[in-house]
Amino acid sequence: MKEKVLNNLLSALKGKKLIRMAHTLGEGLEQCVLEIPQEIWYKYPTLDEDLIKPHVTCFRAFPNRDRDRHYTYDMVLWKQIADGYLEKMQETPLFFSFKKSTNLEEVCKEYGYKELMPDYKMFKELQDKKRLGDFGVDEAHGEIPFISADVHEIEYKTITHQLGHKFVIQYSFNPQGYNSSGGRDTFVIDNITQFREVRNLNYNTPARISKFIHGVELGVHAVATNRGTIVTDCYLQAIGIPELTDNQSMFCGIDFTSSQALPASVNQQVKTITKKIGESLYKYGYKGVFGVDFLLENQTNKVYVLEINPRFTAATNMMSFLLQKQDLLSPIALHFSEYLDCIPETFSVEEYEQSIAGKSNGSLLYIRNREGKTVQMTKAPMPGIYSVNDEGVVSYVKEGYEAGQLENEDQILVRKFHPLQRDIGPVEVLFEVQSLRNCLEGKSNLSDRWKNIIDDLYIECDFQPANTYDSSVPWTEAK
Repeated sequence: MKEKVLNNLLSALKGKKLIRMAHTLGEGLEQCVLEIPQEIWYKYPTLDEDLIKPHVTCFRAFPNRDRDRHYTYDMVLWKQIADGYLEKMQETPLFFSFKKSTNLEEVCKEYGYKELMPDYKMFKELQDKKRLGDFGVDEAHGEIPFISADVHEIEYKTITHQLGHKFVIQYSFNPQGYNSSGGRDTFVIDNITQFREVRNLNYNTPARISKFIHGVELGVHAVATNRGTIVTDCYLQAIGIPELTDNQSMFCGIDFTSSQALPASVNQQVKTITKKIGESLYKYGYKGVFGVDFLLENQTNKVYVLEINPRFTAATNMMSFLLQKQDLLSPIALHFSEYLDCIPETFSVEEYEQSIAGKSNGSLLYIRNREGKTVQMTKAPMPGIYSVNDEGVVSYVKEGYEAGQLENEDQILVRKFHPLQRDIGPVEVLFEVQSLRNCLEGKSNLSDRWKNIIDDLYIECDFQPANTYDSSVPWTEAK
């Protein structure tokens, strides 16, 4: 099955190049040749000086100890790449991205390039959490008791009377939208002081105020295809890890390994619900990779759908690399195959799901700013592969970009650094760490080994006050 899928895909890609606009190299396919903004500079060291720098006036520093690197997500950059780089390619460029970009979409239309991602308007519509029921989520698994209200107009005692003394305030349910990434617009309220603090944030739209359910968050990776929806193993989400953040709802990472201890009934619930969502999305016009976030209630082992992510998720790249490391077919390859209409007629969704069950072993954590204020990072650990001893002390080994390059469970990959000398808000991500073993003990506690790894890497960072360096001008002109 794998050989047939890849042969069909390679045939469909003949004369074409996949161009990834995101943060990681490879995606497991040799056709992936260009990435913005990070590791691309290692692979194409002259792209900055030869193409971008002479034409784009807004630069940001790339965290490389040896050479200064710059990038911007401006549409001008996409156009410069199209004019100065892509037009020289003999192959037809095919774009795909971690999240849709209106700028990239407009440039693709202008230059006649094809994106292997859904329409941006559809992306925004599917992110509206109020419409979960329209996309295959039944009421029993999609409605945690809630109140819709402006927090400035509702009394604390009114909320606690209806929902209990612990509740959750979320703003990403509002159609106008806020930054829901990583739980930034989600607040777990334990007392009236915390409620007043959220009031003072001055959100100007109504919130969804939900009953707090004691449990853990799960995620699942899926691919909607014309052969049916492929659902991988679910994984635990590391949420509100106290060693990384004081925000109880902040997303801190994922653990593939520890989720394998979940009861079979939980996995079956997740799979059944996700397949219903995938079927609904496909009829609606969405196809390819998507993710679903769930809440697993501790007391009942019942799962609730929290949101549908119509995009590549934090698990997409790492899961693909972990499977490829074992010579298994990548979900990303199936995403491309769906868009290029080349999935073999003999492909079996059930057979594929069985082939990858229990094979994604590993975890990742986001190391966040723990300074308690906005700072700029002036020094960071070298990106690459490190060895870890029994005490969790790390030692640099060699360059590395993806989890498939890890040789054993005593190694970690350090990657995706925040640009140096650019403002980093409290609890914002500094860099990411990946491993071939679990990071959680039980369902939600960080292991002692990982606590030591985090401390050992964090101590390698140096910080300076915010606004010390102005990232709107080239490095050489900064005061």
